[in-house]
Amino acid sequence: MRNMKKAALSATLLALAGCSMLGFESKRVDYKSQAQRAPSLEVPPDLTTPNTEGRYTIPGSEGETVASYSEYAHGGATPAVAPSAESGQSVAQPMTPAHVQVPSGKARLERDGARRWLVVGESAETIWPQLKAFWDERGIKLVADDVHAGLMETEWHETRAKIEEGGIRGVFGKLADGMSSTSNRDMFRVRVERTNAGAISEVYIAHYGKEEVMDASGNAFKWQNRPSDPELEAATLQQLMAKLNSAVVQKMSVGPNGQVVAVMPAKIIEQADGKRVIQLSEPFDKGWQRVGLALEQAGQNVEDKNRADGMFFVNTTKPEQKNLLSILGGGSRPEILHVSVREAGGITTIVVTDDEGSSSKAAQKLFDKLYLQLK
Repeated sequence: MRNMKKAALSATLLALAGCSMLGFESKRVDYKSQAQRAPSLEVPPDLTTPNTEGRYTIPGSEGETVASYSEYAHGGATPAVAPSAESGQSVAQPMTPAHVQVPSGKARLERDGARRWLVVGESAETIWPQLKAFWDERGIKLVADDVHAGLMETEWHETRAKIEEGGIRGVFGKLADGMSSTSNRDMFRVRVERTNAGAISEVYIAHYGKEEVMDASGNAFKWQNRPSDPELEAATLQQLMAKLNSAVVQKMSVGPNGQVVAVMPAKIIEQADGKRVIQLSEPFDKGWQRVGLALEQAGQNVEDKNRADGMFFVNTTKPEQKNLLSILGGGSRPEILHVSVREAGGITTIVVTDDEGSSSKAAQKLFDKLYLQLK
């Protein structure tokens, strides 16, 4: 048995020695050496090259394809590039406000998701008086007015809504329907940002609200915050855009032959007695039309007018105040202002006075509103 084991071991050693002599070497895997590319598979001669599947290609513009999703997101076009000063390589050039083109004086509405704002082709200093006039025409006072910071903030103003009446309010409501109501308070903050070296202005409006609710006891009302109203913000921006664009449209008019002609701006003249008048370089017919339109755009209540005498009669009492006075059967007499339109030598002159022919505070306020619409 021992001799058989020795014979088997000797045969194994001889076999290994023979492999070494025949030149078989060990092929170890070298993970550090560079991988060698194997030749690509060739299509047999009797077969054609298959077409590439196109369902996963990224579509580009005009039927072309793009190589990356970033090109697809940019509409299939390669972003504009400019050489880098340091490396000489091309780098993407971002879209800056300097590329935005807005006609001078023209306002347009921009939107990004739920955010809306106005882009106006004028500086903040130029449109600021129009922004102030916008709130003044609605009877809303400003508590913040800083053109340098581009910030404007209105006071809290109330709007009333009918509620189910009961208790003291129910009794009082029988005497004065419409006074028994809950209130909402609204406040607006206007922010004007300067872009394109100040030549273009972006106008943002934010709304803040409060509402009057019944407290836990059910005997009294209290104020609490309510969410901002995006629809009210959007509507206010639309109205402001119309206001800013109307200032541009008013600079043009239609001539007698249908041609578009420039409208001469109004100017304020201070007379020797200290009274201020508005002058228009137009005859009476055009001046009368412009004054009537300006009063309407300023939201004034023109109770009567007499073209032969060149007179508009404006009631300064607000509709809600007028209804309240008629219900209670008392109060002070409403103030009627006179807007006089006269022509001399092709120049139309506008004067605003009260019943006594003097320039009261109410007359001065109407004068300023009228000038803002005519200038």
